[in-house]
Amino acid sequence: MKPACTLLSIYATLVVANPLPLDSSPLTLASRDGDDCSSLPAFVEPGETVGNPNSGRWCTAKWRQGIFPNEIEAWASKGCLNWIRIKFTDGTEQVQGQKPPSDGSKRYGTVKWDPWIHTFSRFSLWAGGWNKGVGRIVLEVNGQNMDAGKYWDYPPVEHNVARGAENQGMLLGFEGTSGDCIDSLHPIFSKYRPDKVVLKNATFEPTFEQLNERPFDQRMLTPASAGAYFRNDLKDTDFTGKVKLDIATEHQVKTTSQEQSGWEHGWEAGITYGYEVDVKAGVPVANVDTKKSLEVSGKYIGKHIQMDFKGREDMELTRITSSYESAVIVKPGRIARCSVTILQSHVNLRYSATLEHIWKSGESFSYPSTGSFENAASGEGVVSCEDVERVDADNSLFSVREDGIFCPADGKKVGENDPTQAINGSACGAAPTPPSNNGSPSPPPSNNGSPPPPSMR
Repeated sequence: MKPACTLLSIYATLVVANPLPLDSSPLTLASRDGDDCSSLPAFVEPGETVGNPNSGRWCTAKWRQGIFPNEIEAWASKGCLNWIRIKFTDGTEQVQGQKPPSDGSKRYGTVKWDPWIHTFSRFSLWAGGWNKGVGRIVLEVNGQNMDAGKYWDYPPVEHNVARGAENQGMLLGFEGTSGDCIDSLHPIFSKYRPDKVVLKNATFEPTFEQLNERPFDQRMLTPASAGAYFRNDLKDTDFTGKVKLDIATEHQVKTTSQEQSGWEHGWEAGITYGYEVDVKAGVPVANVDTKKSLEVSGKYIGKHIQMDFKGREDMELTRITSSYESAVIVKPGRIARCSVTILQSHVNLRYSATLEHIWKSGESFSYPSTGSFENAASGEGVVSCEDVERVDADNSLFSVREDGIFCPADGKKVGENDPTQAINGSACGAAPTPPSNNGSPSPPPSNNGSPPPPSMR
């Protein structure tokens, strides 16, 4: 005896959309000690100072906070290097010196780079400026060139700035002196290339326990369900009813970090040369009460999560389709109910954590950080099939009267019951287009005691 079967499919797209919770209290960071230009650890290249260091000293560096230069603009005159602007990964910038007007000689330029990806192929300084100050700076990085300074018939000695092993070190900042001109510059580089950044000891706001105390529609959980009733009207043949749920998820995991609890600036930690997340995060779990006709609820449970990223490509949105299927054998004359439910988490939480910055040498330093953690990942699917005495709504009943594979919407037969035959939702017409992300999560299934509506079956 050969059992019949049917296949029922639903398609959904679930995308990170929730804003940061409006009731989040400000996150604070521990105070930072130390001058970023002095008392330097062993992984920092000692380097040298070029020019005259006898005027007002300044330090333009924030590396102890995990913030690094990623843009330099410099302007010079025929007398000296006059002005320099350094922009950082947190979006802030610092300016030193006095910016001169252009003298028509194009003694200015700008270079931009990703400090975790790009290294300088040239970083040269000359003294010989006014009052023995800095006369010229030449940079090459990320396919860009900058030349700002004096032009000499008989130039002074060029100083090739030490940039660590194989010139792969990371620019951490500058120490210098200046008045009307940049009198001295001491670029600060690491001795090694950055290897990775590890997020550890994260505390989320709100916590997953606090989210579980909220009403279901405020928990950042989006349910999707497929369900149907089957009545076997065959006289002497068992019938296998199947329900399949395909979730097409725009999968994204992203961590944004910044020094302060404000949200004006930040950098995506995933753009680092290598990035790891090691946290206890909330994983959504679905619960289905079949006695109440597929009523769905859900909560977060704590689970240790480890994620590895290798670069910017890991942060791109990727469509991932996960399939969940349940099946039930229905005896002749009997009725069965089958459902599949999955919960999609929409986590977009603020965090305070420790970020450990690790160099290729294995040496490291850590700093406190705040940020936002975004994660769209399917939770556990719940399948449920059981015999029932009657159905709650006649239009949800799928009556089977012959052997084969059928469309659930209208009962049209689309194939023989061949286990090797691949039949999906497209056999019953074009599969529905996944809904676009409109910034709001899908509503939860109805809890009024009725099966899911046709669009959710």
